[in-house]
Amino acid sequence: MARLPAETAAQKVSGCLRRCLWYRTPDHLKIKGASRLSVNTSRENTCIPKMRILYFLTVDFKRPQTEAGAVNNFLRQVTIGLGMLALLSQAVNALWLQTSKTNGDITSFAVSGGAVFAGSDSGDSIIRSTNNGTSWTAVGFPNGVNALAAGNGNIFGGAWGSGVYLSTIANFFSSWVDYTVTLTPDQPCFDYVKSLAVIGDNIVVGSWGNIYKGRVSADSVTNWTSANFSNTSNSIFSSFAVIGGNIFAGAFISPDSGVYLSTDTGTTWTEVGSPYDNSWDVRALAVIGGNLFAGSLGVFLSADTGTSWKAVDSGLANDTINCLVVSGGNLFAGTNGGGVFLSTNNGARWTAVDSGLTVSNVNSLAVSGNNLFAGTQGAGVWCRPLSEMISGVINDEPHRVMLNQENLMVYSPRHGNPDVTIEFSLSRAGRARVTVYNLYGHEMASLVNKSLSQGRHSTTWDTRNAAAGCYTVRLQEGSNACVKSVPIFR
Repeated sequence: MARLPAETAAQKVSGCLRRCLWYRTPDHLKIKGASRLSVNTSRENTCIPKMRILYFLTVDFKRPQTEAGAVNNFLRQVTIGLGMLALLSQAVNALWLQTSKTNGDITSFAVSGGAVFAGSDSGDSIIRSTNNGTSWTAVGFPNGVNALAAGNGNIFGGAWGSGVYLSTIANFFSSWVDYTVTLTPDQPCFDYVKSLAVIGDNIVVGSWGNIYKGRVSADSVTNWTSANFSNTSNSIFSSFAVIGGNIFAGAFISPDSGVYLSTDTGTTWTEVGSPYDNSWDVRALAVIGGNLFAGSLGVFLSADTGTSWKAVDSGLANDTINCLVVSGGNLFAGTNGGGVFLSTNNGARWTAVDSGLTVSNVNSLAVSGNNLFAGTQGAGVWCRPLSEMISGVINDEPHRVMLNQENLMVYSPRHGNPDVTIEFSLSRAGRARVTVYNLYGHEMASLVNKSLSQGRHSTTWDTRNAAAGCYTVRLQEGSNACVKSVPIFR
C-alpha cells in the first residue's frame, strides 16, 4: 500500500466530509489507501432543500509505516455518526441561537425601549442586552431573580426571599433600591416574589400566599396594601394579565390555585371559573383582544372574563405550560419539557417552533422588536427572529435557503501555522455570523458576529487549543446558511 502523506489525507478526508454533507449518492466516496469503506444512510430531514438522506461515513486506514504515524493514527478511523447528526441540528438548522450562557435558570424577562433584561436565579442574576441579544452585561442585583417588570422608566426586580427592588434609567440601571416593607409586625411583605406587573401608576406583586399593590412614582413605590388572601395560603401567584379595567392573576399550589379577578386595580380579588370541578394550577396568563389564555397542564381559553373555560391544546406536548407571550395575534407557549410552541389562531392549533433549541425546559418568553427570546432551565437565553416562525401559515419544517458553496471557503492549517483561514462572501450588507462547531454540535468558537458590507471577507480560527478531530464552520447570512468541514491534525 502506498504511503498516504498527512496533507493529502487531510485534503481527502475534508473532501469526503463535504461530499457526505452535500451530495445525494455515495458512489464517489472512495479514499486511496483505505482498507475498509462503509456508508450508512439515515432518512432524517435536514434543512438542505430537497435533501432527505444523510450519509454517515466510516473510513479505516491500515496502520502506516511512516514517520507521520501520529497523524495517520488519527486517520485510522474517522466516524461521522450521531455526532454529525447532532451537529447538523445545531449548526445547520440552528434557527434558535444561544445568546447568553448565564448559569442557573432564566426565570423572567422585561423589555424597556430597545433593551432586554433577563433575570436568573443565580450567578449574574440580571443581565441586559441593548443589541437584540448579541451581547449581554450584568447590571447587578442583590439576590436571585424570579420576576421582572418595566414601567415608567423603571425596572422592577422580584427576589425569591428578599423582596422587590427598583432601578431607574437615570442611573443606567446600575444600582437597585430595596422597597421591601412590613405591613404588620407579623406579616413580612413580598416574601418569595414570583410575579410583577406595572399597570398604569400601580404595581402588583404576586408572592407566596398573597398579592400586594403599590403606587409607582418617578423613582419610588409607596402606599403598599395587601390583598384579601389568608396568611395561611400556600398558593403562589405566578402571573398577571389585563383586559380593559380587569386585572387577572394566576396561581398554583392548592388550596387557592386558579384564576382571580380584580376590578379595582388590584385592591381586592375574587376567584373566577375553572375548567375543572376543583382548583387548577395556573402558571401563565396572556391576552389577545378579549380572549384570556391560561397556561396549566395545557392551554385554556376564556372569552367571558374567566367565567367559563375550554381547552385549546391541539398539537401541544403533554407538558406543563410555564409561560405565554403574545406577538400581534400570535401566541407562544414555553413548556416544561416540550420546548416552544406557536398558535396563530387563538390556540385552535399549535405547532412546535423549537428547531435548534437544545433545551426542552423553557421558563420564560419575551418579544422585543423582531425577536422572540426564551429563558431556559440551565442553558441561558436563546433568541430567534419572529419572521422565521410567523409567515401566514404554521410551518416549522426545515426551510433555510442554503448559500452557494462558493460563498464559504475554509483552508486547513499548513506548515506549522495553527490558523484556519475562512473566506466568505456576502450577497448584501447586513449581519453575518461565522461559528465553529465540533461533531457533537457544541459551539467551539464564534469568529464573526456583526454587520458587514457586501462582498468578500475573511477571518481566522486559532486551533492551538482545539483537539484533533473534524469540525464544521458555519456561515449565517440573515436567514440563510452554509456549512463546510475542516479536519484538525495533531
